Amino acid sequence: MAETISQGCNGIDKWHWWAIRADLVEQGGLNKDEISIAPMSVTSHSCNGLYQDNHFCLSWVRDAFFLLTMDEYSQPLVDAFAAILEYKPFARYGKAMITVEWDKQATKQRFAALQKMDKLNLERILLELDYECLSCGSDNCNLTHTDIVLGLDLITCSNCDEEFSVEAGTAILF
Repeated sequence: MAETISQGCNGIDKWHWWAIRADLVEQGGLNKDEISIAPMSVTSHSCNGLYQDNHFCLSWVRDAFFLLTMDEYSQPLVDAFAAILEYKPFARYGKAMITVEWDKQATKQRFAALQKMDKLNLERILLELDYECLSCGSDNCNLTHTDIVLGLDLITCSNCDEEFSVEAGTAILF
């Protein structure tokens, strides 16, 4: 269904705080008693909130990118926003605070930029793998490690535990 956008007082389309909360509950499946958005924090492209005592901050440009930064990583919160946005995140990084990024237009280029920025604990979240296991032919493979120095992605087959490597960045379909 995507974000519930309506016109603000100034005539500009806006994702209002009550709509963000309602979307997280109705589309994302979160419990309404566990989610709150700080109304005074909402701007045209950002806001702060709380989910199960976990503070988070959002930044976005509609139909382009979305950043979710949390005190602690929360898979239900990430899944809820992925359901609302109708596309999945591609990267996660940070230590004291965890940031998850979605990019609808230039995922590969954005990941390369994050690598150059030397983001702490940068991980790629695979959307889809374009590889079959070389041993058993299964397409149930997962990225297990990226070696930035060698420029290789290490892929592990979930079926037979066989490992193989490919050129970094080629394991994701864009």
